Amino acid sequence: MREKIAGLIYPLLFVFILTFAAGVHHASAETQYVSDSIVITMRAGKGDQYKVIRTLGTGTPIEVLEEDARYLKVRIQDGTEGWVLKRYISSRKPKNLIISDLENQTDRLRNDLAALEKSAMPSRMNSGLSGKT
Repeated sequence: MREKIAGLIYPLLFVFILTFAAGVHHASAETQYVSDSIVITMRAGKGDQYKVIRTLGTGTPIEVLEEDARYLKVRIQDGTEGWVLKRYISSRKPKNLIISDLENQTDRLRNDLAALEKSAMPSRMNSGLSGKT
């Protein structure tokens, strides 16, 4: 009798182990990051039971009209008003917008520098400061 039970248990155990092992996926060693981009819902009222009016992505500017313990009544640029969870709103500009602003500023400065170098080049040539000896 024991041999019969052992004969049934071992194959079942083997199948179980194979099934479990097949479902496990090992992550690659590639570094990845948690995204700081979020999308929140603007609702018709304070709570999940209210209709979603709009979704708002990271960096959407809002005007706060009312505030309670958990929710803010807000207005977005097109005039739409609704309620959002307070915990997702910050007075600090999101990092992706700061980075975009800095990239634009860097591009402008590079263009300004290139224009200055180009306009200074003829006067350097005329004054003998071309750098050649």
